[in-house]
Amino acid sequence: MGLICGVKKFLMFLITTSFILIVYWAFFPEKSPIWTGFYTNIKYTKKTLWDWMDLIIIPITIIIISYLFKEYEKNKDSKIEEEKFQNQSMESFIDIISDLIIKNDLLKSNVKNDIFTLIETRIKFVLEILDGSRKGQLLQFLLNIGLIKPNSKLALNAVNFDNAMLDGIILNNIEIKGVYFRYSSINNSDLSNSNFNGCDFSNANLSNSKVENCDFSYAFFNNACLKNMNLTKVNFEGADLTNANLNNSTICQVQLDRIHNKSGIKIKKAKII
Repeated sequence: MGLICGVKKFLMFLITTSFILIVYWAFFPEKSPIWTGFYTNIKYTKKTLWDWMDLIIIPITIIIISYLFKEYEKNKDSKIEEEKFQNQSMESFIDIISDLIIKNDLLKSNVKNDIFTLIETRIKFVLEILDGSRKGQLLQFLLNIGLIKPNSKLALNAVNFDNAMLDGIILNNIEIKGVYFRYSSINNSDLSNSNFNGCDFSNANLSNSKVENCDFSYAFFNNACLKNMNLTKVNFEGADLTNANLNNSTICQVQLDRIHNKSGIKIKKAKII
């Protein structure tokens, strides 16, 4: 793939450069070299660039353009197939979980733990397939059906929500421990009164989100973005905020003291109280 991409770039550069030179010489033939054939007042016995264009360059250019067009169509078809596969995977997951809920009445307290273990395994499997936006849809689905809540039997430890698109999501009054949210987008969301103990938010963007009474103890925020937030009622005990960006946010000095690692943390524009 890297070689093909390099060849494409070289060919495009060659075609573009040749086109610019040809247009320039066509408008200013007196400035073009004799061998180009554009300056007709001087006879040139050998084949000129104009002759070679007619014989070779133009047909080759047509072949290259045809090849690039076919590659574009192939990539377009591939994206359509990927989109279809993503939709089918998501629909299949929802159908399976919905069927398990109906048959086992999962919201009752006396449901066997092995059912939840089966659901957790299914969640981990499908998350390895889904893209960021559908990971967000999956999490919203689990919230809507009540499987994610405090003291739930559904354990999501080490579940991979990396790169999830969760902008505007409401995750308040829930408990999600030890989950990966690396590189996720969680802008303008409501995470209030929730427990995210041990979760990994490395390189995630939580800017402009509500996090009142959040438990982020022992969580990871390496290179995370926590801008424009009120962090004064957040539990950061034992957390890792290496290179985290807290610009324009408000935080207490007591909280900063309890952070396990804050090397490189950006707090110059933060309000410390």
